Amino acid sequence: MGERHWRLLGLLAEHGVLDTWQVAELMFRSRPSAVRHLRVRIQAGLVWRFVHDNDSTHMAHYEVSATGVRLLAGRLHSAGLAVPVALGREHRDQFEVNEFLVGLTRAARASAGSAWLYGWRRGEDVTVWLFRLGISGVQPGAAGVWLQDGRALRFLLHVDEDHVRAGAETSAPRPVDALSGYRAASGVPAGCVLLLCPTDLREQQAHEDLAADSLPVPVATTSIDRWAKAPDPSGPIWTVTGQSRRRLIDVASS
Repeated sequence: MGERHWRLLGLLAEHGVLDTWQVAELMFRSRPSAVRHLRVRIQAGLVWRFVHDNDSTHMAHYEVSATGVRLLAGRLHSAGLAVPVALGREHRDQFEVNEFLVGLTRAARASAGSAWLYGWRRGEDVTVWLFRLGISGVQPGAAGVWLQDGRALRFLLHVDEDHVRAGAETSAPRPVDALSGYRAASGVPAGCVLLLCPTDLREQQAHEDLAADSLPVPVATTSIDRWAKAPDPSGPIWTVTGQSRRRLIDVASS
């Protein structure tokens, strides 16, 4: 099996579930090419394909099968490489995180070499990395470095949740509660924390709380609605408390 075969399995295993367009954006740049390569892996029993019952677009989604995960883990082990903590498993907030990655990948491609995403990691791998640095009580969806116009921004990405989990409090926690672990840290390995808020109201609440009790690093927010209307998440859709909207690369600038 060639390198492209393993790259495709690795892509799906790393991100949990991807739809056809996401696979095309991240690896093939065309939907027909992505479908052709995915079909071969499905026939070999290495990839599962499914469509959500409530999706009127009938968009196909893909994830690595148990056999595919086992083969991929064996290859990584044989090569002396670490097997990711959550290889082949679904991730917390994976829909938003995957869309964020695809958006930055698209922006980097359109920049003709002036922007790119570096050092991307996600889910439990980020939580474990931060724990080893002495930071606990936070669960970022992803972390990475966005480079643009000769500058670099290291970020930690969080997705705010405004619903109540089963068995949890009777009301949803404040948006900044999920970030409180950074306050106790001796240092945060990022230039900013990005917070994706499901509604404008949650974003407003986040800024009110941050104005009263800020974090050691800037927190830049955007709403899901504002993000959905933008070409990609690198544009001027981010707000730091008390400031006007900025591009992603500018959010940590004074």
